[in-house]
Amino acid sequence: MGRIINLKLKQINGGYDDLIVDEEGSYIKTFLLNSDKHEVGNWKELRESLMKGYQPEKYSRGHIRVFKSPLSDRYHVYEGNHRTKLLKEMYDNEYEVEVIVVDRYETLVGFIAFIFVIPLYLIKRIINLVKINKK
Repeated sequence: MGRIINLKLKQINGGYDDLIVDEEGSYIKTFLLNSDKHEVGNWKELRESLMKGYQPEKYSRGHIRVFKSPLSDRYHVYEGNHRTKLLKEMYDNEYEVEVIVVDRYETLVGFIAFIFVIPLYLIKRIINLVKINKK
């Protein structure tokens, strides 16, 4: 699972500006160059929740999950880019958040799974496109 620590926002890389929000304010997770999208929550609701304070213990996967950079003292977001982006907009760089640092094993397993999932996913998409074009 990893260990829980407190980090200042300035120590966390993540919360990038290219996160997708649709017209209704829903934030979207994408996979493989935006070819597969699914709604995961509402931006306004997430902002309102975070305005009451960052309370990760209230949710089953509420903690931002990070991994330590091997090249610096910074951490990179593994899970929680939307929360990180909003927290960085709302608070200064000295604001501290409780995060879970995932271990290298968990990160490595996720990376290996991702390497195998991409080709399988591409094959599935191609098969579906061929089926659609045959109709």
